[in-house]
Amino acid sequence: MKNYGEYVEKLGRLLKEAARIPAGARAQSGASFGDSFAPDSETFCKTCDPKFLKMSQKALIFAPHPDDEAMSGGLALRLMRECGFAVKDVAVTLGSNKARRPGRRAELKECCKRLSWELEICGGGEGFDGIVPASRGTVAWKSAAKEIAGIISRENPSAIFAPHKNDWNKTHCGVSLLVADALEILGSSYRGMLFETEYWGAMKSPNLMVEIPSDILAAQIEATSCHIKEVERNPYHIRIPTWMSDNVRRGGELVGGQGGAVPDFDFAVLFRAKIRSAGGWRSAFKSLFLPASGNAAILFAKQPWK
Repeated sequence: MKNYGEYVEKLGRLLKEAARIPAGARAQSGASFGDSFAPDSETFCKTCDPKFLKMSQKALIFAPHPDDEAMSGGLALRLMRECGFAVKDVAVTLGSNKARRPGRRAELKECCKRLSWELEICGGGEGFDGIVPASRGTVAWKSAAKEIAGIISRENPSAIFAPHKNDWNKTHCGVSLLVADALEILGSSYRGMLFETEYWGAMKSPNLMVEIPSDILAAQIEATSCHIKEVERNPYHIRIPTWMSDNVRRGGELVGGQGGAVPDFDFAVLFRAKIRSAGGWRSAFKSLFLPASGNAAILFAKQPWK
């Protein structure tokens, strides 16, 4: 490659070629992610703070819509491989289009099968309706928050993933508030770590940038492509790498500090990691870069980098 014009041309051509790769059930590998590695739970047990040893080696992803679980699941997949975690997708809704829900449920099951994840769909398998900020405090909302609290209590996960409260999309913002209300129901009985995610709206103050290895990113793209009718409408799955590449640009400054050195990551995701203290939820640490060469167990260790 000799110049930036050639770089841009090749990048555009790659995106067009990627759009022709078979998606969903026709995706070429068809293998589950869990078949490709041996989970390492020993490192987690040796590394993590004792309070996390009292919790299950499990991550819960509270997904606003079918497809959010795969796109936000890079760190969860690293926890599977590097810490021996089990991962459960908790599908909060099945989308607003009721006619599409049976199809979206089937696509979601195929997606979770590819990722070797458990799946639980809220609302008796139908998903909740009306999970938007304007509905907060209604009878239906309080019932949904109680159900979410019950799931968290039953699973006792070391890690919870949910959108941050300003993630633009109304359902994303609603799920953030719903999970927050569920955690308030549980109070100090839940001592795990909360990872706030972003997709539609950027966080102003993330404190964690996680490098996503190429094989995990490929698994995320393939799993996202299982939401076949959605990616036929808008092939956003092939743009996940460019989104993650831009996260490196943003995260290098937002997490590392303005003007600081940016890690040599190709792809990354940003989080706000929180833990509960006597005064409520607080940042788990000031700032941290987690490279692919590291082990995600460090996230649950006593924080020597403070």
